[in-house]
Amino acid sequence: MVNIQMVFQRRKYLQPVFAAAALYILLTIPLTSGPKEQKNANSNICALRATEEPPKGILPVFAAAYPGSGSKMTWNLIEALTGYWSGDDWFINGRNETVVSIKTHYPHPEGRVPPLSMRIQRALIIIRHPMDAIPSYHNYLYEVENNAGEHSVRAPIDAWIQWRDANFGREITMWKESIIYWMNSYPPGNRMVMFYEEITDIVKGPLEAYKLSEFLAETETLESIGEKRADCIWHAIVNYGSNTVATTETDGDDEEISRRKLGLRNDERESANIKALRPHSAHQQQHVHMNPNSVKRFLQYKPAPESRRSGGPKYKPYTKYQLDHILEVLRELQGTFHESEVVVMFETYIARVLQSEVSE
Repeated sequence: MVNIQMVFQRRKYLQPVFAAAALYILLTIPLTSGPKEQKNANSNICALRATEEPPKGILPVFAAAYPGSGSKMTWNLIEALTGYWSGDDWFINGRNETVVSIKTHYPHPEGRVPPLSMRIQRALIIIRHPMDAIPSYHNYLYEVENNAGEHSVRAPIDAWIQWRDANFGREITMWKESIIYWMNSYPPGNRMVMFYEEITDIVKGPLEAYKLSEFLAETETLESIGEKRADCIWHAIVNYGSNTVATTETDGDDEEISRRKLGLRNDERESANIKALRPHSAHQQQHVHMNPNSVKRFLQYKPAPESRRSGGPKYKPYTKYQLDHILEVLRELQGTFHESEVVVMFETYIARVLQSEVSE
């Protein structure tokens, strides 16, 4: 005969065990969603929204680089990662100081120290091999001189050689001084060094974008976006030429667009009047004045520097003297910052110089 009292006692004893087992199953078995829900989730992760003005009182970071080092690409990346405006040291886009980052080429004559520089506590330092950065800067000057579109053409070899021989000494010095100035201005805890060669690399690039998001998230009111979204944004902004699609948000709806269409239309780029205001020498800098309210604000998504340039060769030659000078500068910087984050990449830079062919 079954002892009813014993059965009830056993059931009472086992109830918490069953409850714990059920809770374990609920927590460990992943919840699945239908195809539509999964598609919407992925779409939201990769959605790009139009940038807007950040909250009042936000303290921006500097995005500092020698000209031709990927500043505009980084500008676009920062805006996509944060959803907020970036600006520049000349306030050319009319955004003044209410931005998440301020692009600057200071101490190069193309840049200046903005009025609030003493308040800015952190800096992103962008470095590109001088063998590429200097020709990229010359391409920009050639475009301005010939009234060509920004990032549209590469200077022909004869124009490069003439400009190189007249300006190389000054420009390699400015490249070096730019790194020294920003590395000495901000200690390791208040800076992030980002190399053009890594942010544009198909393997390292997405991780660099995530690191940049983490660095920016140290600013009050900003948040890190996570590795998956950083990967999507990197592909949309930096690796825009592939076949993968990104999305932009329009009135709350996701509209698929190709990465190439993230670039501005010709009529949305800087007007000729704005271009004329950009300084090209220290002398001109002293006489530049403009009304920020007169400048049209627009979404700054544009392809990476040089990605659409055509014409002259992408890699420009140097003489033996110039290569030796570059080598000397790199070794000097490596010694000066021997315990910093630039040492390993500068070894790669040095190796490339040593393997380069000499131009006559």
